[in-house]
Amino acid sequence: MLLIPTINSANVNPVSARASVSDKSSPAAEPLHTAERWIQAGARRLHVADVDGSGAGKTAGAEMIRALAQAHPGIALQVSGAVRDAQAVEKYLAAGAEYVILDAKAARTPHLINDLCLEFPGHIMVAMEARHGKVAAEGGSKLAQQPALDMAMHLQREGVAAIVYRAADSGRGVDDYDGAQSLAQALTIPVLVSGGLNTIEAVTRFCRRGAALGGAVLDAEFAAAAGIAKVLQLAERAPAAE
Repeated sequence: MLLIPTINSANVNPVSARASVSDKSSPAAEPLHTAERWIQAGARRLHVADVDGSGAGKTAGAEMIRALAQAHPGIALQVSGAVRDAQAVEKYLAAGAEYVILDAKAARTPHLINDLCLEFPGHIMVAMEARHGKVAAEGGSKLAQQPALDMAMHLQREGVAAIVYRAADSGRGVDDYDGAQSLAQALTIPVLVSGGLNTIEAVTRFCRRGAALGGAVLDAEFAAAAGIAKVLQLAERAPAAE
């Protein structure tokens, strides 16, 4: 099972990101050093949350990805942020990301997901939020209350490489691993869980119940937690999917 630590790119400008690999006092040094600790502990993939880019509608975290890719060429990187067109996807991939995650809003743009999957096959993932088996979307959205399985099957047909599933209440510590596993058992593409995984106890519960899932994205708050190696070892001991 794959556990994917999150690294935030907030407040990291391009100059500091390039310098931070060798300059320990760089403003970007801490997130990059956090990434290095995860990698040394055994992480095989990192999730880069482009926080600045998400708010500004730009690919602000591309230089962070470039710095990580150059420092750790054997580690797969996936990125979430403001992805609204092919240019944004191309910039992230050119910087060294292996996967780019579109948010749920992308599904409201006709043909966008399919077009991006055709242009960048194998590199597009989509985030999906659900509550009680239904898509959790804005009230006025045509996606609201659509069965999550129907949406997931549609995304698979569009050609996405994986789905990042988040329970709508996960921010309050409520998990929905059964809902995520139901999707995973019905699909041929991987389903990753996101949200609410910010303690060793939460990760332990996930590893015990998420056998059918492809893995999970750990919350960014976990980056400074003690026992990084212990967390990753939980995945190695997790029961295999039947």
